[in-house]
Amino acid sequence: MDIAHLPLDRQGRLQDSVQARSGRIFLALLAGYFLLQIVIRLSLSDSLDLDEAEQALVSQRLQLGYGTQPPLYSWIQWVLFQVFGLNLFALSALKNLLLFSTYACMFFMARPLVGQGAAIAASASLLLFPQIAWESQRDLTHSVLMTGLACATLWCYFALLRRPVWGRYILFGFLVGLGLQSKYNYAMFAAGLAAASLLVEEHRRLLWNRRMLAAAGIALLCILPHGLWVLGHMDAAAGGTLDKMRDGAQRAGYLSSVATGLSSMLLAALAFATPFWLVYGFLGWRGRGQERPERHPQAGFFLVLYAAFFLLMTLLVLSGEVGKIKDRWMQPLLFSLPLACFMLWPALSRPQVLRRILQVTAGVAIIILLALPGRVLLGPALGKHVRAHHPYPELSAELDRRFPEARTLVAGERLTGGNLYFQQPARHTLLLKEALAARPVLHGDVLLVVRTGTETGWLERFRQAYPDAAMQRQGRIALPYRYGSDETMSFDYALIRAGSL
Repeated sequence: MDIAHLPLDRQGRLQDSVQARSGRIFLALLAGYFLLQIVIRLSLSDSLDLDEAEQALVSQRLQLGYGTQPPLYSWIQWVLFQVFGLNLFALSALKNLLLFSTYACMFFMARPLVGQGAAIAASASLLLFPQIAWESQRDLTHSVLMTGLACATLWCYFALLRRPVWGRYILFGFLVGLGLQSKYNYAMFAAGLAAASLLVEEHRRLLWNRRMLAAAGIALLCILPHGLWVLGHMDAAAGGTLDKMRDGAQRAGYLSSVATGLSSMLLAALAFATPFWLVYGFLGWRGRGQERPERHPQAGFFLVLYAAFFLLMTLLVLSGEVGKIKDRWMQPLLFSLPLACFMLWPALSRPQVLRRILQVTAGVAIIILLALPGRVLLGPALGKHVRAHHPYPELSAELDRRFPEARTLVAGERLTGGNLYFQQPARHTLLLKEALAARPVLHGDVLLVVRTGTETGWLERFRQAYPDAAMQRQGRIALPYRYGSDETMSFDYALIRAGSL
């Protein structure tokens, strides 16, 4: 239809209708993409990856804290297990619902800022970040939730700028409170956002008032129960993360540690943003001649925001305690790059550039849909084994056949413990490290299972912790990897009779 000859009001209504329909189509395609991801996960293997195994294991009970990760993801996962049962659908549905929410939040955040077409492209461009598009499907949990909440927080932030009413302040505080319980490095995102809003005069004048104090109070109340738990379990909550961040910093001198930390930060940012910056750089460079001179009024905010993020990270590095920064730690800080680029680089909003971005992201989506099952189905033929090939269902069946009387299992590490509990939830399952630290009272036959070569002196340490326990049987089980591999995977076991200790 040629709309040029229609009255202006009808032209506007027609264009609005077309845009609304394109937005609905995009969201429907997104939903279909993540439904396909669920189907692929259900059809491949019931052996769990590491983060999935952790969620299966901690789902045995609700707690205010679970160690090095905040509890929000585990709480939500527990609810889904109660509704759907302990199964792959509950695991995969939560992750893909959160991923869909992240892409949808990016779309709704970007639409009033850069328009419908650019909003669709910005949302689809999240597929260009391997940590979001690939690693989140392969084996991430808390990071998926954190990114979704960071995106929702930023969407609410811009909604506040448009209309700073009480309801949006309350929602903003609630999202920040939830975000701080999703993953601890969300605090870096929240601190950077607060700093940027104070540094940009217009934002400071609009947002910082008594209603922002109320939002902060809501965030504090939201995180208070877990925060009190952290204060009483600081080593359990922060020890593992701090060790990862140090990663050799204490072995080097101060200047060497700082240099290593700064280079690690820059490399992590570059690694996270690849291949995104390659695609946008190439397409933006090709369209540079047609670029409009004006930029979005809010474009400068993103520059201040990223500067605040990197300044905070630099201060951490200058402490001399941070020797390594991983690329996935950039996820809550740099996920908004597609929107920022559209605001800073107007040439990207040209229709032909938008079409190319959507073509590239569609190709990436297809590659991911093929690569995820491909690495499982073709891996053994190529001599590559992933955790989907681990024979945990067969191991569980063999243990049940040999030791039907053992109702308590102590596993050497999370992957084994979570998988065995997932296969046999009626059996009380503990991790060896937790059992040795807490020394819970054990009764009857206790089965210890350790993946061969992952633990040294495990049996001696357990017997020292429980000196009255009597050894019943000890041995090794070797099982072939799944999907037709000729290689085997071995597990050491010990059956111990325990009494009241």
